[in-house]
Amino acid sequence: MQTAGLDVLVLVRFTELGVQLFLPITAFCCAALIPLFMSGDAVDSNTGSANVASLMRYTMSNIDEGSSKLWVPWCLSYLVLAHSMATLVFHYRSYAMLRVLHLRFGPLGLQLTTGGAPRQAIVGFKPRGWRHLKHTLLRLVSAYHMHQSDAHHVRKLLAAYEAAEAAAAAEPASVAEPAPAAAEAAAKEPAAGKVSAPEAEPLLPPADSGSKVGGSSCTAPAAWESDAILPWWLPPEHIPPAFSPEYGATGVLAGKSVCTLRKRVLASTPTGRPTWVSCERYSLLFLASGPPPHRELQRILRANPRPGPPSVHIDQPAAGSAPALEQLEQQQQQQQLARKPSGASLQGGSNDGGISEQVAFSGASAASLAAATDSQPTGAAAEAMAAQLSSTLQRLFPASFSGLVRVCNHKAADLLLVKHEAASSQRDRCEVAVAAARQQAKALGALPAEGGPDAKGNGPPAGNSCPSSKQAAKASARLVKAEAELDKWQQRTEELEARLLEAQQVAVAQPLGTAFIALFRTQDVPAMLALPGSVATAVLRSGSYSVAPCPGPDDINWPTLWCTWQMRYLRSLLVILPLSAVMLFPIGALTGALSNLNEALCGGTPETNSLYWPWYCESDSFWQHVLKALLTGVLPSILSTVWDTYALPLLFYFLAQSERRHASLSALDRRITVLFYCFSAVNTFLGNVAGSTIIQNIGSMLKQPGQWLTQLGLSLPTSSSFFINYAIIHGLCINVFRFVWPHDGTVLFVLFRAVGLFRPKCERDHCMIRSTPSYRAGRHFGAFLLLQMMGFAFAVIAPLILPPVAVFFFTAWLAWRYCALHFYERSYESGGRIFEILFELSVWSLGLFSTFTALVFASKKSWTASILLVATQLPMLGVFHRRVTLTTRHLTHGTMQLTIDAPTVELDPAVFVPPPLRPRAVGWYPEWGKVWEKYGISRYSW
Repeated sequence: MQTAGLDVLVLVRFTELGVQLFLPITAFCCAALIPLFMSGDAVDSNTGSANVASLMRYTMSNIDEGSSKLWVPWCLSYLVLAHSMATLVFHYRSYAMLRVLHLRFGPLGLQLTTGGAPRQAIVGFKPRGWRHLKHTLLRLVSAYHMHQSDAHHVRKLLAAYEAAEAAAAAEPASVAEPAPAAAEAAAKEPAAGKVSAPEAEPLLPPADSGSKVGGSSCTAPAAWESDAILPWWLPPEHIPPAFSPEYGATGVLAGKSVCTLRKRVLASTPTGRPTWVSCERYSLLFLASGPPPHRELQRILRANPRPGPPSVHIDQPAAGSAPALEQLEQQQQQQQLARKPSGASLQGGSNDGGISEQVAFSGASAASLAAATDSQPTGAAAEAMAAQLSSTLQRLFPASFSGLVRVCNHKAADLLLVKHEAASSQRDRCEVAVAAARQQAKALGALPAEGGPDAKGNGPPAGNSCPSSKQAAKASARLVKAEAELDKWQQRTEELEARLLEAQQVAVAQPLGTAFIALFRTQDVPAMLALPGSVATAVLRSGSYSVAPCPGPDDINWPTLWCTWQMRYLRSLLVILPLSAVMLFPIGALTGALSNLNEALCGGTPETNSLYWPWYCESDSFWQHVLKALLTGVLPSILSTVWDTYALPLLFYFLAQSERRHASLSALDRRITVLFYCFSAVNTFLGNVAGSTIIQNIGSMLKQPGQWLTQLGLSLPTSSSFFINYAIIHGLCINVFRFVWPHDGTVLFVLFRAVGLFRPKCERDHCMIRSTPSYRAGRHFGAFLLLQMMGFAFAVIAPLILPPVAVFFFTAWLAWRYCALHFYERSYESGGRIFEILFELSVWSLGLFSTFTALVFASKKSWTASILLVATQLPMLGVFHRRVTLTTRHLTHGTMQLTIDAPTVELDPAVFVPPPLRPRAVGWYPEWGKVWEKYGISRYSW
């Protein structure tokens, strides 16, 4: 799990949290409450519950109103609350340790500095394998043991790091090999800083090797070096060294690669050992967040044009005075004239793999941002703002600030790349078809020998008579048709490549003024400016800009960076209405009503229930029982699962992306998680409780309207019937089924291929099919939170739900641990930030537990217990949340101490340039930029 990433570890850890929460709760609640509830007689004494009293006898429904027995579940509710809060504290402390470890060393830094490597072990085949299994199970059931294990793991890694640093410091200076600090020197070294690319054996095979690449007629991998677009599906041995994960020294990598590699920066430790660091620790995001100040305030904030005293350099006090703003702008403009990119730079024709061109047009320096384009008013205004911001940062932090990356709208180029992908795929398939047709025609004698005068298949060879065989004639006709189809798609591909180059130039020439990415050489300045309440809020003529840590290149949600603050505000308002419609869609009430259909139609007698149906209730046939089981058990759970799995994720993604409020994909996923939780609380939980309560008592209330409070006290605990069925189906069926059906597209392809449908016809198709899907964190955590909410709400009211919930989290732990290791791959790495939202929502679930339990006590006319529950438990949760926030949460955002020993790096600005705007579109692939990969969603919404 160490190489799976902290985001994936949080996913698996949340299933462990469910086991650690509900396993002890199940033990003491079921042992204490079920015998107590069975000893009551409230259900038998109520005529309205006749014929449906089997489940009610195991819930609080069977306790008489105002009985002293109600104080037993009241006391147990405090035990549930205390155990839950202690478990959450241990998980938050473990998350804080791992998060700080991630911030200090990065996702790859500690593995490289300590020399560790992933290991694979099989239980029983390795010494102490069974002890490791015992240790794993202890961590699964005990939050304390899990926290102690994490602390031991952190101490072990830090000890290994310190030992490696001490050994490197003790080595002679002539033996030590410090890693290069600059990107130019790093590009000449291998990725690990130790093994260089061999010179005797080139990485790419020779041009006349004759090896087939992806079913294409291009036999030499070197042919891809002159293409306008670098194919994303190339095998590792055919990727240019500058863009390969093995030899590339930056995060500009070809095709689909691990997200941690796309944001890496090669640096060195204080003793000179090579290490990887994350580039987002050296960058800041300036995002338009408000209107510009009024005229008088602008005059106050305007820089003084007169030559003033020497400037104070915050990060270099002894460096002397900085040049005046006008003099600096003149120098930047002169440098820009020498660096201004031309249209040819987009073609990536240099010998360094296109790195220099990427730096040129990406706005690597303040000079490249100061040039204004007179023919593009919008671009000129953005350039002026960039020059002002860059000059300010350069004057404040001359030793740290390295450049400003402009944000451009690359949607047109991206859409052209999508069309180019479809056209080039058809071209590759046509090449395979042409090769097969040529081979068949040659076997039938419809083609001359190799090197003949007419070897393209346009007719019979000169001097020979035409083949008389009908099969040869058909083969020749098929070859001519295939070659015509190939020429058609080849022309289409070349046309799209030309349009792509034009779209790239247009986008680069018109930068937007809505966001800028500032790059630094050290971590202390970005950490200081990103602190809440810092002085880094930029006020430009176009408006105010908020400052926040920039997401990693793999995590940036580019459409948000294109929007102005007015558009984001307007979009948030327009999304409210459709979002409310989705939230209030009565799927919860429908499934709750179906799950309690037996109680509505068969509860009581014809005299007490106006909806009593003798044919449905009094028949004992086998098919009658099957029909009841399908209507009340299977059908509601299937309807809810299909709606939650297929409809809601797409709707919530579309609406959340339409808001354009989230600058990172991880923040978008967190927003979807919150939307799923709100839907689970409002629609699934409250809708099911309301629907089941109404459908159970509608007949009795029509006959006896004065007994509504008594009927409410009986029906509220038994509304758990749907949730019990839901937990059983998900725990024993869906989680287990995930082992054989982890992803719809992958499994359906296997089934289709078995019957001869949709078979891949070129290497591009093979690569697309075999690429790993990503997680849908918002959807997965939404399901976990729903089951957690169910277990908490009915913990002391209907304890029969607790065993299915505990089994669900155990099978979810097995399934997701397997999928994390063997099937899924994350599309971004945020360092586990989603745990903070999960903690907040778990506290809200505990608040729902206290409120719903108090409501049930009130329905039982136990007013004192109900008032005490609300008056004591809700303030306890507020104090608990406040204490955890003050003592632990702020540490997870990074502290200034983490930046003291951080290495100095020189970021390649091309890392923060979106792949559609890079030369040859390096790094682009069909699923690039999506929060969920291989789920049929678009990168853009309304």
